[in-house]
Amino acid sequence: TVFGRNLTGCSSSGSLQVIVSSASVSISSNPTDLCSSSSATLSALGASTYTWEPGTISGSSVSVSPASTTIYTVNATNLDGCAASSTLNLIVGTAPSLSVTASATTVCSASSVTLNVSGANTYTWNPGAITNSVLVVNPISTGIYSVTGQNLSGCRTTNSIQINVSPDLTVTAVSS
Repeated sequence: TVFGRNLTGCSSSGSLQVIVSSASVSISSNPTDLCSSSSATLSALGASTYTWEPGTISGSSVSVSPASTTIYTVNATNLDGCAASSTLNLIVGTAPSLSVTASATTVCSASSVTLNVSGANTYTWNPGAITNSVLVVNPISTGIYSVTGQNLSGCRTTNSIQINVSPDLTVTAVSS
């Protein structure tokens, strides 16, 4: 409000309302952790225009597929032209490296073979759907045993091993 008086003593006043605007922006990710070659949706809230870095992606919701852990920044502007920014660290896990070994890779029919796997946190064998890191099998024919391992990031990988079964030995006795 301003008050004024002229030289003759007349006075008057006037008022002006000043609105102070501020901008803020928040970011979320779904999912928050992902595996390489997967995608995540980043969403921003709190402004009217959004530009994402790295890259020059715009919009309040964007899909990204980073090859490694990446820090994303959103630069936002509200309707009054005020700017704000926020960052998010999107963690990209790597697939586990599985090592599969066998007590023997060539056996006689119905002989016991112990298969071992390491390199992940949880395992599922196929065939069998066994969830241990050790699997004991008694194969009757040559076959492939595969195992899928998952690490704490939820990333999965599959590896396999072939067990060969030797043909049964036939013995014939003859007399003269």
